[in-house]
Amino acid sequence: RSGRVTGVQTCALPILNTVCTRLEDTVRSALAENGIAYTEVDVALGADSETVEVADVTVIVPGGTDASGVEDVVTKALGTHVPVTVNEEG
Repeated sequence: RSGRVTGVQTCALPILNTVCTRLEDTVRSALAENGIAYTEVDVALGADSETVEVADVTVIVPGGTDASGVEDVVTKALGTHVPVTVNEEG
């Protein structure tokens, strides 16, 4: 193997796992600070041989939660627009 990272990663590599955990903690804190209930936050990274970037953020919210501000909160927390998927729990 060449050691190159390609395609979308789900934080399986140890170094990327640390990055994902920190990004997920950042998003969780921002959601909590903005009063948005969530049950799970998952960050997927996209990588090639030279760069790693956030490919998608998935936020699971309890049923009936007003999730209208989730994308704006995630964008502000990460400092850039990324695709955000919001799913209701259940």
